[in-house]
Amino acid sequence: MMRRLGVTLLGLLLAGCDGINLSQLTWRYPPLTRFEVEPPGGRCPFGGDRVLTGIDQNEDGLLTGTEVMSEHYDCDGQPLDWVTQARPVEPTDSCPLGGVSTRSGLDQNRDGELSDAEVTHERLDCTGVYPVNVRVRGVAEGYPACEGEGTLVEAGPDLDGDGQLGAIERRSLAVHCGEAPSRILARLESEPVGARCAMGGHRVDSGADQNADGVLQEQEVTQRRRVCQGAPILDGDLFATTAEDFALLKTLVRIEGSLVLFRTPLEQLVLPRLAEISGGLIVSENAALTRLELDALRFVGNEVQIFVNLELTVLRFGAATQPQPVWLENNLSVWNNPRLESLDGLRSVRVRQDLFLAYNDSAQSLVSWDLTDLGGTLSVADHKSLSRLPFQNLRTVGGSLAIHNNPVLTTMSFPDLLEVGQSIDIGNNASLSRLSGLSSLRAVHDVFMVSNNESLHSIDAMPGLNHVGSLMLMNSPRLEAFDFTNLQSIRGQLVVAYCPKLSSLGAFPRLESVAGLELLDNALLWDVSGLDRVRSLRSLVVRDNASLQGLAGLRKLLSVSDLTIQDNPRLLTLDLDGLTEVGATLTIQRNPSLPSCLANQLADRALRGGTRTVQDNDEQTPCSSPLLLPGEPVAARGAAAGEDAP
Repeated sequence: MMRRLGVTLLGLLLAGCDGINLSQLTWRYPPLTRFEVEPPGGRCPFGGDRVLTGIDQNEDGLLTGTEVMSEHYDCDGQPLDWVTQARPVEPTDSCPLGGVSTRSGLDQNRDGELSDAEVTHERLDCTGVYPVNVRVRGVAEGYPACEGEGTLVEAGPDLDGDGQLGAIERRSLAVHCGEAPSRILARLESEPVGARCAMGGHRVDSGADQNADGVLQEQEVTQRRRVCQGAPILDGDLFATTAEDFALLKTLVRIEGSLVLFRTPLEQLVLPRLAEISGGLIVSENAALTRLELDALRFVGNEVQIFVNLELTVLRFGAATQPQPVWLENNLSVWNNPRLESLDGLRSVRVRQDLFLAYNDSAQSLVSWDLTDLGGTLSVADHKSLSRLPFQNLRTVGGSLAIHNNPVLTTMSFPDLLEVGQSIDIGNNASLSRLSGLSSLRAVHDVFMVSNNESLHSIDAMPGLNHVGSLMLMNSPRLEAFDFTNLQSIRGQLVVAYCPKLSSLGAFPRLESVAGLELLDNALLWDVSGLDRVRSLRSLVVRDNASLQGLAGLRKLLSVSDLTIQDNPRLLTLDLDGLTEVGATLTIQRNPSLPSCLANQLADRALRGGTRTVQDNDEQTPCSSPLLLPGEPVAARGAAAGEDAP
């Protein structure tokens, strides 16, 4: 006010006095001043006042128009910053668990720091120490955790001071199935600062009053839970069924136990704070649930199952933007969610054990997962709309890789996959015409099976694949070619069966070790070359190959334990010139074009005292000479029989 009065008088003086009797003028017309706010700009960088002065010539009490005799700007200086600083306070008698001191004031010296002299406000917030309320109540029959009746023991801090345990105040849950509330006792004990409660708290012991003395004895305690000071953490399994449970969920940052959502009325559940679940997560048979979003989730300690949620369309673990890894320490199963079109919301999930995806009928293309190493099995099965299967970053699968019954699947992409600890099973994918996307694969430690893919015509080269447990190519009506050029060893069986368009086996030029070989019912197979390095087999079975005329590709085979050659109608010769030992059984039968004398010569020379069956072959055609011994020249047999290869 004083500043404005001084400005007014100064303005009148500056207006000049020539021709004016100032005393008469001011006596007749009182002086006026008008103040206007001047925003920050060219005249006042930090804002201020525009000051207008003059005399009230029309005596209306307002300074307007020509009454203004001077104009002046009173600018503000640069404002001082308000600085707030918070710092932790160690535990004291007044704050047993410590706390936070918050100090604030104007930064008078403009150094960006708050000195003690500048502090004008200070507040001490002690870490909350609230009384704990305990509630014992019965649960209705059908509560998910119990088959029949049961009792809940709930406890938590009295945050609102009303003496009651509110729905969102719960911090511990213990379920006593099969017990009525009248038999359950609970008691509170102090929980010191430590691994279980970083800031201390209370322990809640509960159990049935077995001796009916009204006192919970130590030997009667069957469950212990904790109510810890600090962040909202729930100790115990939460079977969420009510609106109160869902409200509690929205406040929690951690559950020390499992979370179960089973047959709830929920339409959507968005949990923006829940980061950790030490147990498992089960979301099942929620008929109206459309959205499940856990944006803050970072860890689940046990199995995660999302299944039979018929309206679920959105499923997300972790933030949609700037995602961080979400670690699932056990299995992840997502199945029978028929309206779930995308699994993009699981992009950041890292699964330690099995990943099982099935019967999500609307899913058209799985997300390109960030998953790199899977400890268990990857199974993708029974998706009616799934056309693409991209796992771009996956390097190892500790269990099996199973791709089954996906009728429109056309593309598989595992470009970085190096190793599968158990089996690969790719079967019953009706639209899969070309098996590719496994170019980096080096080893499959158990069975590699490709079967019942009715459109499959080729299997692309896997140049790094050196070892498999067994290799089975079966029931592929259009398969014409495959390439296992660098495969060196097969610990178990090599089975090629029921592939009616396959004519040649010439895809194993480096194969040296294989336990057993089975060639079964391949209608056009006539060429078994490509097995020149194989010297020993435990078993050799050649059966029902309608076009096969000889076994020249096995000419260097030296020993076999069990030999079966049967029901090959065009087989003219055996060509097993190097075979010197059949250790257990020899069966050569029902090969109507094969001279029996050739079969008998082989049996006479190589069988070492085992079972011999030679029958129903060509009994009429004579053998021009005995079967040649190893090292002697081998004559062409097919030409002698008068037939060419198909």
